[in-house]
Amino acid sequence: MEGVSLGKDGIVMCAGRTPEQCGDSSKKDDPIEFAFNVAKGEPYRLALVAGDNKVAVVIVPEPIMAKDKDCKLSVERLLPHFELAYFTGSGFPPNTDVSFDGESYGEKHPVSTKTDGDGNLQFALMPFVSGHHKGTTTIKGVGTICSPAIKFEWGS
Repeated sequence: MEGVSLGKDGIVMCAGRTPEQCGDSSKKDDPIEFAFNVAKGEPYRLALVAGDNKVAVVIVPEPIMAKDKDCKLSVERLLPHFELAYFTGSGFPPNTDVSFDGESYGEKHPVSTKTDGDGNLQFALMPFVSGHHKGTTTIKGVGTICSPAIKFEWGS
């Protein structure tokens, strides 16, 4: 969409004041309402570009998250049917090996990763199980001071 303006409060709008701005001149400062066809855990990427000025944001309208004690774990859908899942976590002990037990249809998906100096982690997983078109995957932290657990649906 071209001719978008930012209002003084940071609201994205069609100002409609000049021919270069989007919108109807009778509806000055008409806010743009973003609508998404949301799937759980699906990120949406938006960018506002004006010449050399750029602002980008990633939002997940229906996040899949879990928390246990101070640890948080979330998963994002990187492909339409969750063929690839991207996990991020925080609040874990810094510079530590962390393990997760994953399971889909009785098939085990163990994950081992290491946290950074701030206790953050990230890893990817392909949850599909051969012979199945859809299912549920569960990921649970094991062997650390906290054990967040996430469950999500994959497939068509």
